[in-house]
Amino acid sequence: MKLTADNQTPWAAFTEQSKLWDAENLKDLADEFPNFASQGLALGDATIKRIFDYYVELGFEVEILTGDKVLKSYEPPKPELTPRRRKYKK
Repeated sequence: MKLTADNQTPWAAFTEQSKLWDAENLKDLADEFPNFASQGLALGDATIKRIFDYYVELGFEVEILTGDKVLKSYEPPKPELTPRRRKYKK
């Protein structure tokens, strides 16, 4: 937690809260929440998803570290790695 507070690797401090919790975003969350609740997600889960979406939109590769299968299902599938092959010269 101290590394996060100091914005040090591998964790980064999340300092964009005011953008996500302004009046318009709170109204959006209130509209979305009944759908989340019907899937068994709590308000905390819904906010985790919103932070996840925020970082994905910025272009980061993000993983939700949870045992909750419903929350984890919001992650897009990871792209398959294409194996690199060596080209041998004869």
